[in-house]
Amino acid sequence: MHAARTPRQTPVNDGPGRASVPPRGESAAPRILVVGDLMLDRYFTGSVDRVSPEAPVPILNVRQTFLRPGGAGNVAVNVAAMGGGAVLLAAVGTDEAGRELRDALEADGVGCGELVVTGSIPTTVKTRLLAGHNQIARFDQEAVLDDAGVLAELVRRCVRLVATTDVAVISDYAKGTCNQAVCRAVIEAARGTSGMPADAILAGISAAAKRFREAAEREFRRSGEW
Repeated sequence: MHAARTPRQTPVNDGPGRASVPPRGESAAPRILVVGDLMLDRYFTGSVDRVSPEAPVPILNVRQTFLRPGGAGNVAVNVAAMGGGAVLLAAVGTDEAGRELRDALEADGVGCGELVVTGSIPTTVKTRLLAGHNQIARFDQEAVLDDAGVLAELVRRCVRLVATTDVAVISDYAKGTCNQAVCRAVIEAARGTSGMPADAILAGISAAAKRFREAAEREFRRSGEW
């Protein structure tokens, strides 16, 4: 996997959300733009001592609950943990899970100023039930992002943010954020700003991300700029 590279520039205040991009000095840590599907990972841990009389399923005696940023949020948290400046661009719901997710990100050192908050989708939540070290069940609450207005805003912000970051990461979990328009905006903005091959890191599992990466590689090889 390769990184979309952009030159060092002084940030320019050009609209809402600008505060999420930290100022940059000569010795500043690299700033990493993470674009992708954001989710909340929730965990219930405990022990199983009996089977339910209502159905042949284990009963989890819950001892602890905790949550973590997932998907693109996990990538951004890892960037921050390694000393990088994480700039997270994603969509999040207006629900309680969305508020919990923003709190968790900020607690882990990731700013939320570039998150697009929308009521058109719920925040994706993946809930895991753990008995000791064993996962015994998982249930998901999610919807695919298909709001044209939200996606257009993500594209607009991609163009602005790529110019003020060093690396772009596309984190695709097939929840709708990383459609063709958004991925193309990241790659073309990086290529246009840097004059270098703008093949983004693709972190995720979706077949769409793999197809887009392969198409981008073919294009750059044909252009002789790979």
